[in-house]
Amino acid sequence: MVKYSRSGGWDAQFVEEIETRAYRAGLVAGAVALVAALGAVKDLYALLKPSGRGQLILGFLMLRYTRLERVWFGYRFTGQAALLATIPHLLIYVAAVYGLMTRRRWGWYLVFAYVLYIPISEAIFAFFYPLGWLTGHPHDQSVVRAEWFFIAVSLPLELLTAGLLWRYRDLFVR
Repeated sequence: MVKYSRSGGWDAQFVEEIETRAYRAGLVAGAVALVAALGAVKDLYALLKPSGRGQLILGFLMLRYTRLERVWFGYRFTGQAALLATIPHLLIYVAAVYGLMTRRRWGWYLVFAYVLYIPISEAIFAFFYPLGWLTGHPHDQSVVRAEWFFIAVSLPLELLTAGLLWRYRDLFVR
């Protein structure tokens, strides 16, 4: 319902609510776009650096990257396959940044699906490799604990991101 003041203009409180909501949605989109942009830079370095491994320092941020390993749907790719698997990663990150910054409907769908995909891939990876379900050789208990600790820390953050994207979906999906 549209609220008008008696003078015929917009109700000031209604306008303030809309502006606050748009501002918060912009913060969420900006944060996710920054993470995607950093992922794109990291993957670009992984493709271009001959040694295939290193650190990228951007101010207070330090990203470690490698082209020796990539994970898709919990399955680990190494060597040449990892190099090839880096290309779709890079394309997804670049598309996510563009889609969020231009508030495209497909950009929101892409980012929302990818944010939901991440914890699923992490959990599958944890079962396949540290627990040894795929390889038949479980890792040391310290590695298994570290992997599950990582999931315990990252899962709430990923679900929070998905929740915030869902909350502000009307500003992206029109």
